[in-house]
Amino acid sequence: MEEISWLLGHENSLVTRQVYVQEVKSAERQARQRAGLETRYGGVLASASEPVIHLADEGEVVPLPQVVG
Repeated sequence: MEEISWLLGHENSLVTRQVYVQEVKSAERQARQRAGLETRYGGVLASASEPVIHLADEGEVVPLPQVVG
């Protein structure tokens, strides 16, 4: 951890741990949420005729189309 901290230019390994522990927890939380949504709505999502997720330029947030089913 010390070497990684040094390579990243962090003041010390505590900073590195704080940053990456939060990132790992966030990624795990998102994966659990995604799995729950797929379990709950997987059939509806798979049967939709158009993509459910639309990506916009410049990171703009756009509404998802409403799925009726």
